[in-house]
Amino acid sequence: MRRVLIFLSFLIFFGCFAASQTTNAANDLSFDFDKGLNTSFLKHLNQQSCDSISEIDYRATKIIDFKNDIQLYLQKEFQKLAPGYFWGPYHPWILDNAYYKYALKYPPQLQQHENPIAYQLLAEWQSIETTKGTLLQEAYNLNSKDSTLYAEGVQLDKEAEALKQEVDKYNAEVAAYNQQCAGQPVNQYCMNWYNRLVAWGRDLKRRIEIHNQKVLDWRNRVQGLKNSVNTFTGKIESWQNKIREFISKSREFLNDYTCTKEELKVLNEKVRLACDAVQMSCNPTQDCETLLINISRHKACIDAHKERTNRCYAGVPDPGHQQELYEREQGQQKCIKYYEEKCGPYIPDPSFRTVNFD
Repeated sequence: MRRVLIFLSFLIFFGCFAASQTTNAANDLSFDFDKGLNTSFLKHLNQQSCDSISEIDYRATKIIDFKNDIQLYLQKEFQKLAPGYFWGPYHPWILDNAYYKYALKYPPQLQQHENPIAYQLLAEWQSIETTKGTLLQEAYNLNSKDSTLYAEGVQLDKEAEALKQEVDKYNAEVAAYNQQCAGQPVNQYCMNWYNRLVAWGRDLKRRIEIHNQKVLDWRNRVQGLKNSVNTFTGKIESWQNKIREFISKSREFLNDYTCTKEELKVLNEKVRLACDAVQMSCNPTQDCETLLINISRHKACIDAHKERTNRCYAGVPDPGHQQELYEREQGQQKCIKYYEEKCGPYIPDPSFRTVNFD
């Protein structure tokens, strides 16, 4: 009879020990179950309660930070983003390029001249068009890579959120188990609960590891895309510079001005004095008088730009002048915004205020 009792005790406490080993296996995925039975279970014969279970740290799941993971500093002309892309689409950077669209008017005019300079300019234009085709092909390839990575990132983000919710659910049940069963006498209900949680935790950790590896792989590919985009913008800038040179030489050859060179020189100097020789930037700390002066300086700069455009470019500025004018107008609006926030409504009064460029 005594032997029977000892044998039964052995079976009961061996069950708790086996569950404990399962816990260790769940917390250490490198546990080797092929080494055979570990006789150290004999040390646990006096164990009279089941083990607790550790919760999973919710920070174990890697989350995609779209703000930092895709951070890339681009010039304003390359910041026209569209849904479904990180930085694309890329083909409008070429097709909608302001310098290219402006230069389109010159080849038909050059073709009317039987002149070596005209022939050379047309050859330069053909090179520009060839480069455009190469850039477009590269742009469409980048479109595909960018949109694919974007979609994968969105999916990984959803997957991470689902895993986090499952971790919360798992941890809540682990907490309930630890409160009800951990440290309590062994019973079948708690043992079944324990075994189910251990199996769940092991599977959840496995899926988290798979997800984390996918995120790391995704980040590496995003970095590769960043490098490609940086290289691509450099190619576009080089192409654009060639177009600007073409515009300048074509304008000179065709005498594409509506004013004399002397008049243009005077107006260029007027723009320089009005726009570059004075400080006109605004900030919220400036007083009302300073803000009004800077608003007036912006206006003088804008007026000088428009006068040059109307007199020498038939009212159609080249892309460089157009961008400068846009930036000055934006600067003036910012000054007006600061003024109205601090001083009240802005009412232009040109007869009252003058600007000194000294």
